[in-house]
Amino acid sequence: MLAPLDGVVCALIAAGHLDARPATLVDGGLHVDLRFVSGDPSFGVEENLAPVPGGATATVDWRLYINPPTHMAAAVDAACAASVHLVRGEAPAVIDSESAARAVQWEIDADSLRRINGAP
Repeated sequence: MLAPLDGVVCALIAAGHLDARPATLVDGGLHVDLRFVSGDPSFGVEENLAPVPGGATATVDWRLYINPPTHMAAAVDAACAASVHLVRGEAPAVIDSESAARAVQWEIDADSLRRINGAP
C-alpha cells in the first residue's frame, strides 16, 4: 500500500521535508504525525515508543497525508494516484479527544442479544 512512495519518500526524507512537514496518518479519531529525520540530527532524536492512542480502533479506511514542497508535488501526486490510502496535502484538523472518544464508542443492544439466545 505504501509501495508507490518508493523513491519519492527517500527524497523527501533526505532533504528534511518529512521532518519539517511530517506525514500524518489519519483514521477516524486516530491522528499520528510521522517525522523522519536523517543524517547527524537522527542521533539526537528522542523516539516516542509509547502505544498510539486510538491505534486499536484503526480501520481499513486509513489515509496517509503527505504535504511536500512545491517542487515535489508532481512526484507525490503520481505516488498518491496509485493508492487510495495516500493523499497529497494537509491532514484534516485534529478533533478534540472527547469527540474522538464518542466516535469510537460501541453500544450493545441487550434485547437483541436475548433474542439471539432464544429469550422472549
